[in-house]
Amino acid sequence: MKGRWIYVGLAAASIGLAAGLPLRILTGVAWLAVLGHILPKGSRKQPMVLILLMVLASVPIDSVTAGRWRIDAVRDGYQIVQRGLVRKIVYCDDSNVGLDDLVEISGPTAIGLSSYDNFEISTFSGWALGQNIRDVVQAQGYVIIRRGFSLRRMMDDRLASLGDGWARRMLFGQGQPLDGTASYLFTASGMHVAVLSAAIGRLLRRHMYAQRAWQWQFNIMMVMTIVFGFQPAFIRVMLGLLALWLTDDRRDRWGLVAYGYGLYRPYGVCSLSYLIPMGLGLLSLFSHRAGRLAGRLYVLIIELWLFGQADAVALAFFGLGRRVSAVLFMAAMAAAIWPTRLALDGLVTTLAAGLGRMPCCFIGGRPALWLLALMMVMLLEYAAAGRPRFLGALAAALLVNQCQALLSPLYTVTMLDVGQGDCTVVTSPFSDHALLIDTGGSRYKDVAGDILIPYLRSQGLASVEVIVSHDDYDHDGALKSLQQGFSVTEVHRGKPASIVFNGLTISDPLADHHFADANDDSQVSLFDIGGFVFLYLGDISADAEAALTSSYPRLRADIVKVAHHGSAASTSPQLLSHLRPRWALISAGRRNRYGHPDRQVVALLTGDGISVLNTQTDHAVRFSVSRLGMMYRTAAGLSGFCWSAR
Repeated sequence: MKGRWIYVGLAAASIGLAAGLPLRILTGVAWLAVLGHILPKGSRKQPMVLILLMVLASVPIDSVTAGRWRIDAVRDGYQIVQRGLVRKIVYCDDSNVGLDDLVEISGPTAIGLSSYDNFEISTFSGWALGQNIRDVVQAQGYVIIRRGFSLRRMMDDRLASLGDGWARRMLFGQGQPLDGTASYLFTASGMHVAVLSAAIGRLLRRHMYAQRAWQWQFNIMMVMTIVFGFQPAFIRVMLGLLALWLTDDRRDRWGLVAYGYGLYRPYGVCSLSYLIPMGLGLLSLFSHRAGRLAGRLYVLIIELWLFGQADAVALAFFGLGRRVSAVLFMAAMAAAIWPTRLALDGLVTTLAAGLGRMPCCFIGGRPALWLLALMMVMLLEYAAAGRPRFLGALAAALLVNQCQALLSPLYTVTMLDVGQGDCTVVTSPFSDHALLIDTGGSRYKDVAGDILIPYLRSQGLASVEVIVSHDDYDHDGALKSLQQGFSVTEVHRGKPASIVFNGLTISDPLADHHFADANDDSQVSLFDIGGFVFLYLGDISADAEAALTSSYPRLRADIVKVAHHGSAASTSPQLLSHLRPRWALISAGRRNRYGHPDRQVVALLTGDGISVLNTQTDHAVRFSVSRLGMMYRTAAGLSGFCWSAR
């Protein structure tokens, strides 16, 4: 029965998009029931077995760190090691190791996959699972059992000796940070490999018969797949060539590739390297009159869903970008095997600088599931029929998504997960202008570029004003970068007595108190939303807390952002008995060198019956206030509702 494999591919894709093993099992069972109805009896067994294999492949594989591992990739400050299907990230400063070295890990300490998580936007843990990476390990070093001996190791060593850093990054990702962000649209999606394979196929078919050309194309791509370590893009291209040989039905070919890649990387379905090429392939099955525009719109929707933002200018040049990436990839291969050095560093640097100077036109807003489904339906209808009314409906849905902040009737207060630092975003009803209480900051990470700006755009916000509690780097270090990449209308410093933000008054109860210590002189932010009182204490110590309680004997607060990241120098019992909060918020980096939050402070909070929400375990925390009451939700999945204030 022709066309049955498209159902297997759709089943694999939907199972891969399901979050967590239980939901994947339910999705698999649902597909088994569907196929039992739509397929003839004689052709049900094989597809059903394949769906069961897809579900089984989603079962996590636990492994110990002991034993021998192969160095699969080298990045700045960490390596990816592999044994069989299991992969790990190892943070280690050992510069003696290289690609394909066989090693034993010395002094491993498991530190988990957890990282920054600020609601739905693509996360480190999601990226890692998509790469079959189950663990993150901190190590003292490596014991090298055997030096790597492979063609890619020889190519990498040669490029390193020649100083061709651009070629190493292009071929092996050496020194690059984690991929999977919007800035890696062309290369992370792997479309440049597909362009390269298609170019090789066209060239071969000019000089030989189609079958012979296919054999040579298959062999060339197989060698490249082995050389470059079975990267996902090469696996997808190889599956496409195999499907081309197995069937002449376009739907079956798509289904076989979608299933095969999903089986190879069960948790990689939610990545750019799957969603963009497989989605464009599926769209081509429906598209008859509007393929190119429909493809660009599809990539736009996927970027919004994964990252909450998309650059319309980059999308306009998507086709050119993947071709340029393919040319650079071939140039990098030539640099690795050419007898003499190819001095292309200047050309590549000039090209990169030119791309960096291109104007940007960001579209923001992460669509809700219902809006995402509506966009996809309109896109498929437009691709199939080419009718303007479907394009108009899709444009209207994108506009609603872009303006989601203007359509929201709620106040929200969101403590972002920025590591060791503080940053809270306050929004008001029907406004795309927000208030930031501090910006966070890190000398090891671009907090504004990597966290704040993507989050603000994902919420459909257009501008912000900022309250800087004090001048510590972990509170205002990201401000400069934020001002360069986003619209910052005003910065409030110096302990103003009150600030009015979209009709909401934020006051400082200690505005007339000045302390010799810079932390004690932090701006304190107090505001009331719908009867729920929020209090942000900056980095003040117990001495400033005592001044607060003595000056305001009737002060109460429902939500307290505890001072100094939960330091032992703050959060006194007297303050808690005075304020009687329901929730205590703590923003601190995982495994920070200060030991924040202090165990005694956490024990004091929980002992008083206060609900503690900590970015180390709960990640971002959002309070949404309406006339009915207040709901809180964490990026880790906790939620609750309170009908009214005290």
